[in-house]
Amino acid sequence: MKKCLMILGILILVFFTVVGVTLFYPQPTTTNSPSQILYNEAYFIKKFAEENIALLNQNTFVITEEELNGYANYQLQTNQVSFNQSGFETTGLKAKLLKDTILLDVYGKLYSLPVRLHVNLEPLYQDEKIYFTFKEAKFSRINIPEKYFAQLLGESIDMVSGIDKSSQFILPIELHEMVIIKNVAFENQQLRIDYELNKEKLIEELLKGLKNNN
Repeated sequence: MKKCLMILGILILVFFTVVGVTLFYPQPTTTNSPSQILYNEAYFIKKFAEENIALLNQNTFVITEEELNGYANYQLQTNQVSFNQSGFETTGLKAKLLKDTILLDVYGKLYSLPVRLHVNLEPLYQDEKIYFTFKEAKFSRINIPEKYFAQLLGESIDMVSGIDKSSQFILPIELHEMVIIKNVAFENQQLRIDYELNKEKLIEELLKGLKNNN
């Protein structure tokens, strides 16, 4: 009996050791921007206002990979977005922008064990929404089957309702009513947003301003 218990104890110990080694993934040394710039809403409002905006033609607004990561981690640190689940605490994230591809790493701790969720996403902008198709996912070093990883990420960011049968989740783009987005392109190390000003709203605001001045 003692021998069976000892063997069972050894097997349990080996199992948890293997699982721990497989799931353990070193955390990045820092998730903050090297420049220490605070990439909050005020930063992007200021950047947008400083652009040489054409009133009647199409404009382009570029968000760099550093700015995107800085803003995402700012949202995470200020609890405006959360990836936390039972037993899992998010410590940071990093997105790598490639041509029509996003490599997303979500770092965290699973019951104090450092882990990483790695997702390969294929983005597509259409009808004021960005559709992300899941191409590959890993939890630390474990491959996650396609039928599970969309649900896993969707639950983490509270967007389960946005996931369809083709393993996509959908992110609606909502900006100021004065801005009309024509296209969103994912390129190497940058996100390019092509937009026009809403001419009807612009004229309406100008007439309203002239009326108030009289």
